[in-house]
Amino acid sequence: MKQTAAKSAIDEFGNLVSAEDFRFPSMWKLYCFHCSRPMTLVLPQGDRAAYFLHDIALLTPGDYIACPNLEALQTP
Repeated sequence: MKQTAAKSAIDEFGNLVSAEDFRFPSMWKLYCFHCSRPMTLVLPQGDRAAYFLHDIALLTPGDYIACPNLEALQTP
């Protein structure tokens, strides 16, 4: 699966949070806005802004159908 970075996620309390608001690692559980799967925070490095990515260990093969941030890799 290929994934696109997300600028926002849902925290464990149901609040929409922006990756730009984080300067330190988060202790909160974060979930995808579209498919409700767990996400991880990638902190800013250099000129790159912070963003969220799906937790690959917890994804199932069918998750790419429900989420626009995931793409299934096409096999020839």
